[in-house]
Amino acid sequence: MTSATASGFNVTGRRNGAPLFYAGWAGFALFGTVAWLEGHATVGYAAVHICVAAALGTWYAMTAGKAAPVVGLILGLLFLAQMVLFFVSDLTTTDDHHSLTTTLEDAFGLLAALSIVAGSVLGLRRR
Repeated sequence: MTSATASGFNVTGRRNGAPLFYAGWAGFALFGTVAWLEGHATVGYAAVHICVAAALGTWYAMTAGKAAPVVGLILGLLFLAQMVLFFVSDLTTTDDHHSLTTTLEDAFGLLAALSIVAGSVLGLRRR
């Protein structure tokens, strides 16, 4: 059960889909960090992933409105599109420098994106 103060902050209870939402954004942050550590991205890429994940998770936890799940859904769909393209590219590449590790990282990112989208959709549903 969710209750809110006049300011809109979530005081008690949890939204539907909260564990999926948080797990997805944690996976998003981890994906950016691993991409940086593996040399596939810059430190800025990782920092943006970590900051966006922290901001969305905090906003989702602190408010009872629908804005956070809607924004989470939009950003989750964009991340999902990116990860689908990365994963399809992994499966169709003939590059000798491509590794199984990269494919597994992108599969992890794909799962994180699906978790974000599912958690956001569930967060928008009424109990």
